[in-house]
Amino acid sequence: MNAATLMTKLEDRGVSLQVRGDNLRFSPADAISSENLRELTRLKPDLIEIFQEREFSNLLSGMTDRLNAACPCDFKFTSADWATLDQLETTYEAAKTAKDLVAFKVALERYEDALSSMFAEDWVSWLNSGKPH
Repeated sequence: MNAATLMTKLEDRGVSLQVRGDNLRFSPADAISSENLRELTRLKPDLIEIFQEREFSNLLSGMTDRLNAACPCDFKFTSADWATLDQLETTYEAAKTAKDLVAFKVALERYEDALSSMFAEDWVSWLNSGKPH
């Protein structure tokens, strides 16, 4: 059995799996058979990797949703904007590759902050111009 199959099997039986650091937690404990426990132990690294990938994906998706909602519909990125974003994207991709969730969160926050600042500057420019956006 692989990790994804085990996760599905346990979740279908109402078992909640969580990762805390390098530890795998499950509840309720009485829903885990000795065979399940052996499989959890054997597949622990794969299970933790699945959870980490989900966390990275959820964080990135959340940021994308927030930025899409905040982005002016006719916003135009400058070359300098793209250079800044490319550099920040490299940072969060490196953190993801290194499986460093803390660094990934910090890098995503910086990326989101940079985009928010770009949008805000665009709105200020629009307000000062007196032209419809």
